[in-house]
Amino acid sequence: MKVATLADALGLLGERKMFTLSELVSAVAGKVKGSWWSHPKGGLIYQIGSALEDHADVLVVKLVEGRVTYVHRVLWPALLRVVTDAAWRKPRMAKLGADAKQVLAKVEKLGEVTPVAAKPRGELEKSLLVLSRSEHTSSGKHQTVLESWRHWMQRSGAKPSGSLDEALALLGV
Repeated sequence: MKVATLADALGLLGERKMFTLSELVSAVAGKVKGSWWSHPKGGLIYQIGSALEDHADVLVVKLVEGRVTYVHRVLWPALLRVVTDAAWRKPRMAKLGADAKQVLAKVEKLGEVTPVAAKPRGELEKSLLVLSRSEHTSSGKHQTVLESWRHWMQRSGAKPSGSLDEALALLGV
């Protein structure tokens, strides 16, 4: 499916339920050599990706092989079933460095934290132990906010469901 608008991207997401930024790039611009930022449709890719991030039915996480992934609302219960499962979280927490463990404890206590140093933030984003999102500051810059899944569930109203095995199968992870 070719994507030229936010509506097209939402249509694709409705069909597939999730896709990566790389797949969005291909859907907008076809095969891109090198960075999509320098592609003639780079601005359009950025515009559509940003609009997806802001859409109420879309959650952006580093789900598929640590890559930016757009997840449709229908998969949120399965995603939450996985990322809030104590047995699933335990080995990921054990692999974290000391700084990332400290940041995780702070995020779990406060609900959300910003700013966060790049290395622990990267570890936590890839581990999926927290939700990472980008926000615009009043100065026009972007900052990363790390949010606990429990805090996000309260804010979004989403709830985990199903068994862990069912959720993993639905997500394909």
